[in-house]
Amino acid sequence: MAYSNQFYSSYLESTRTTFENIPQFPDFQAAVAGHGYGDTRIQQGVELHGKFDTVIHAHLDKRQSTRAKGKEMRGKFDVVFAIYASHVRRLKKEFAGDAEALAELKLTGPRDRRCASFIVQATSFYNIGKNNPTIFAKLQELGYTTESLTADLNGIKEYQTLRSEFNKLNGECQELVVEREKAYRMLKAWMDAFIATCKFVYMDNLQTLEKVGIFVRNQPIRKKTEEPAETDGGTADSGTADGGTADGGTADSGTTG
Repeated sequence: MAYSNQFYSSYLESTRTTFENIPQFPDFQAAVAGHGYGDTRIQQGVELHGKFDTVIHAHLDKRQSTRAKGKEMRGKFDVVFAIYASHVRRLKKEFAGDAEALAELKLTGPRDRRCASFIVQATSFYNIGKNNPTIFAKLQELGYTTESLTADLNGIKEYQTLRSEFNKLNGECQELVVEREKAYRMLKAWMDAFIATCKFVYMDNLQTLEKVGIFVRNQPIRKKTEEPAETDGGTADSGTADGGTADGGTADSGTTG
């Protein structure tokens, strides 16, 4: 569970204002120093803020990269899936009376529509088409060539590469979510203790705290929002990334024949 990016950014800026204002109020500095918040301890807070700042921006950058890679990956999937689906539809008709060819190319029976399974199915299809002499001879009669099958197989490999890159970026993004939450909690713990001390020191003069950038009046509690992981259209190894099936069916649950 995590707060929204907007909340983290808002908290980062509000605390930044406080740290920037402290040196401008010597009397305030002297007052809090007398209660345990001298230069060294204030510097600890500054460093925690700096860490939080770094992690926030690292996460936002990684998130943007992950989304861009996901878009590229899904675009590539649309292309290679459409090509594979066109082969399946055509060859089911061309080989309607050839049980051996249908079986070798795995064009009959139930087929799993999950992303990982699609890769296995399509890779097997192209490799058998190229390397099985009997099947290749039949495909040649329909205009297929070694070059065309190799090109289509390379498309599957390119999609696999993009998917691996996406999953790596997504994992790194989630690691930064954990780091961001940890950095936030550490800074917040420091700020909560600091504000509690400031409220004690200036219990009769809260306006001074607001000048420094410490607002101690009641504020609405922000609701936590769960931040979803980037995905490739389903889950990494179980949903579909296409919304359809290789033989033109619909993306309902289960398998298709």
